[in-house]
Amino acid sequence: MVYIRRFIKKIRRFIREQFPTLRSRYIWTKSIPFASFAKPTFFYNCSGNRDTCCFVLAGYKEYLWDIVFNRLKHFVPENVEVCIVSSGLFSEKLYKITKENHWSYLCTKRNSVTLALNTAIRAFPAVQNIYKVDEDIFVTRNFFTKLRECYERCEQDSDYFPAFVAPLIPLNGYGHLRILKHLGLVNEYTSLFERPRYTTGLTTMIESSSESAKYIWGGGFRTLMY
Repeated sequence: MVYIRRFIKKIRRFIREQFPTLRSRYIWTKSIPFASFAKPTFFYNCSGNRDTCCFVLAGYKEYLWDIVFNRLKHFVPENVEVCIVSSGLFSEKLYKITKENHWSYLCTKRNSVTLALNTAIRAFPAVQNIYKVDEDIFVTRNFFTKLRECYERCEQDSDYFPAFVAPLIPLNGYGHLRILKHLGLVNEYTSLFERPRYTTGLTTMIESSSESAKYIWGGGFRTLMY
């Protein structure tokens, strides 16, 4: 950080000398976009020094935790660390969950998601591969292995060198149609509910109908989701 700041000062000095009529504040803002870190206000460290970690951003949707973390407990591979990260708060219940499952728990005082996640990543120096999920994501069987396989396949066999890969969320106006097409269920969904389109909002059944949600998570997607 010190060396980068010195470098920027040299650039600013050069601009002032070469372009004396141009004010440097129009070129450089005061907010330099560096990765930010903080000292954790609380860190329960159960790290096993593995090279892969799943960071779960949580703290504000307690009504989902019993389901979400129970699924995570059953589906996370043994070679993957788990660290729950809370931005701007400490939760006794999350702390209890981490102790029961031999996971880690990190909190920051300041409520900044990027700050909290950067701080958590820095707290695990051995980690080379990262999964990041939110507290309202219901992971499924083979989620971790399939996502890792997708990343490696793109890296090795495609024209892309991916920085990250992300799964589609099927219960979503932009995700459900692609999955329906992939499974050949467009006509069935249309006959049961409505013609699926790439859109969003409460006017669509995918985001407003409980029966549509049940179909997506159970009926037509049984083999995919479970």
